[in-house]
Amino acid sequence: MHEGNKEWNISLLHTLFSDDDCRKITQLPTSIFQREDELFWWPSKLGEYSVKFGYWLGRLGHLEEAESQLTDDDREIWRVVWCSHRPPKLNYFVWKACRGNLVVKELLQHRHIAPDGVCGCCRSEIESVNHALFECAYAKDIWDGSDFVDILIDAPNSSFKTTLLWLSRKLDPIQLTRLLAMAWATWFCRNKRIFANASLSVKYVAVGFVKNVLDYKGYAQKVFNKVSGANPSFASRWNCPPVGMIKINVDAHLAAAGYIGLGAVSRDHHGSLIVDSVRKVSGVWEVDLAEAAAIRYGMQVVVRLGFRKAWVKSDY
Repeated sequence: MHEGNKEWNISLLHTLFSDDDCRKITQLPTSIFQREDELFWWPSKLGEYSVKFGYWLGRLGHLEEAESQLTDDDREIWRVVWCSHRPPKLNYFVWKACRGNLVVKELLQHRHIAPDGVCGCCRSEIESVNHALFECAYAKDIWDGSDFVDILIDAPNSSFKTTLLWLSRKLDPIQLTRLLAMAWATWFCRNKRIFANASLSVKYVAVGFVKNVLDYKGYAQKVFNKVSGANPSFASRWNCPPVGMIKINVDAHLAAAGYIGLGAVSRDHHGSLIVDSVRKVSGVWEVDLAEAAAIRYGMQVVVRLGFRKAWVKSDY
């Protein structure tokens, strides 16, 4: 622009731009105020540049570029990974496995941290993510006795991401969640064996992981859903016992460390709390035995308090 009257310098424009660009530029209205031009950083409301705005602008551009390069399979697999009905920790584990970021010997050798990539458990194959979770002799203690043994034989094994995408098209969401919870339990037990020299019952730990993962959806709905009205949401679902009786709600938790947690909550016919109690028992039990022990424990507590008539409610 001319410095004096702030009009477009046509000759300079034609030396810098094409005729079509010059025509579009000259159609832009110029300011009627005789002010000096200033640099204005458009992402900021005040027009001032900051490192924060520069970082997020660069980050946004990077994300948009990455998004444009995603294939249909990529978009499908990320929808499978970030399922809202599974615990965030499980989704994060699956995401790391898809990205190839689980710390297996193959990765450590690639980064020149480990001298070789041989599996630390079976010591016969390269320890890839798929090998650690599905193919290792230690992992097969879980899969050989499960409903997924046949489908895992047919699944492609070039990478965990490829395997997961294939499985997501063969299994319903509940089955896929169970399989991923078992893979998570396999990874947990494997790390305990290698780094803590702990020998855990893989099948037992898998049962606890699957139960906790499947219970997450109901728990999340109770905790995170908005409650309408002044009364909490559980009040409309909890059924009071008859007058003169108490109701005992019991539950059992199968912990991976080799113990069982028993819990009981007792209320009267008004819904008022009488007693709540917990107990930890060492051992490795099946789910039905643990739930039966929780029922027995809850009844023992109320009997010691002098109650003789009670309803017992378990989620098993």
